[in-house]
Amino acid sequence: MTLKPRKRKNWLSGKKAEEDKMKLKKLVLQNIGAFLNRNEINFECNLPIILIGGLNGRGKTTILESVLVALYGKRSGNLIGNHQKFEEYLYKISNKNGESVECFIELSFQVNADKELWEYRVRRYWDRERSRLKMYTDVWKNGNKDKALSESWDMFIEEILPQAVAPFFFFD
Repeated sequence: MTLKPRKRKNWLSGKKAEEDKMKLKKLVLQNIGAFLNRNEINFECNLPIILIGGLNGRGKTTILESVLVALYGKRSGNLIGNHQKFEEYLYKISNKNGESVECFIELSFQVNADKELWEYRVRRYWDRERSRLKMYTDVWKNGNKDKALSESWDMFIEEILPQAVAPFFFFD
């Protein structure tokens, strides 16, 4: 899913816009909503927009919400229309029939910044059987786990795609 069109002209200045800033590559869901055990969704394509279609109850909204939870964690609640406590939301979306008690959402994407291509993978995970659910975050940059980035992810993602503009790119 590409978030900015390639080399389009800015209608105000007439100058060419930068190349793609962010491109979704893959979403991995384990025991999330209708997705039992481990499921991979590949977003890689050469088109600037990805549309997801299917019958009711097949997981379209789960995919959208999972992307937002991966990017924004607890702060995704207002983007997905969640008016309950985030821990209750995690419990609700956890598929209790999976082989593992671990639930996770993992999103891989590329960022083209300053003519360099950076690969990121963010994983939000929790144990569905704990009496008090707590979500954890791990982040890999260019294939290497980055503890500092994992701890500061919420601030970092705001520089790439601020939460305030996310509804313009992710909607159903």
